[in-house]
Formats: sequence, C-alpha cells, structure tokens
Amino acid sequence: MNDDMPDDIAIEGIVKEVFGLQLEVKQVIVRGMPLSRTSNGTLFLTSKQQLYFLIDGRASLTVSDVRRMTKKAGLVVAEAPVATG
Repeated sequence: MNDDMPDDIAIEGIVKEVFGLQLEVKQVIVRGMPLSRTSNGTLFLTSKQQLYFLIDGRASLTVSDVRRMTKKAGLVVAEAPVATG
C-alpha cells in the first residue's frame, strides 16, 4: 500500500473533519484510484451499507470537477432532494 493513501481509520477521520459525518468504514472497495494528475479516489462501504466515494486532491475542486471525476470512475451521482418552501 502506498503510504500516501489513507487507511480505514484515516478515511473516517477525514470524512469527520471535512464533512462533519461520523461513519465507520466496513470495507474499502478501491483505494487510490487515479482520477487526474493530482487527485485520487477511494470507494468504500460503511457499516450502514452506504457507498461513499472520497476524492482526495492537492488542488481545490469544484462541483463540476467532482462530477466529472465520479463519472470517469464509472459511478453515477445521486442528486440530493432540494428542500422547497
């Protein structure tokens, strides 16, 4: 394993720090998938059977960048419902 790639506990810490989500990594499916010259993706399953795709990069990424990289990885992004009213 490349030392630059986060282990399961590090993934949990990154997700909590950056996104404020408390989760438990059950299984990493793909670790360190190259997405661009400076970004890698990690696909993992949580203990609640939720699938997450964590993109890690040196540069700031826009939503468009994330969508493009997710599509490049062969995944489909589920849109969150927008609250109205």
